[in-house]
Amino acid sequence: MTFTHFAVPGERKLDGQSTSPLLRSLTGHQSPAVNIGETDSAYRITVDLPGLSKEDINIDVQGRTVSIHGAYPETSLDDRSLVEERPQGTFARTFQLPLPVNGNAVTASFDKGVLEITLPKAEESKVKRIAIS
Repeated sequence: MTFTHFAVPGERKLDGQSTSPLLRSLTGHQSPAVNIGETDSAYRITVDLPGLSKEDINIDVQGRTVSIHGAYPETSLDDRSLVEERPQGTFARTFQLPLPVNGNAVTASFDKGVLEITLPKAEESKVKRIAIS
């Protein structure tokens, strides 16, 4: 089988890792899938972490840098393993956001295996409209 399409049009790499599920599966990366969005006032990062609890996940924020790391539980089957696609061991994703965030106002929630982090932009990063006199 020949693969002719590896990249996703418009793909962005904020952490140097491919966001293409196909590339992740072919290269063996066990990094969780991530979506990053932006509004005028905040960034939002959504991470798929099925099978984990919130105690398994750590989030660090400093300036423009956001790191998400943790560990998947080790699984062992009594039988010989024929296919192993579920992630195991540690993972880490680090992102450099375009603008600094207010680290004191960052919030995170975890529901049904999906981590959602809201990172308000630092006040000095927000656009200020200036009235002309």
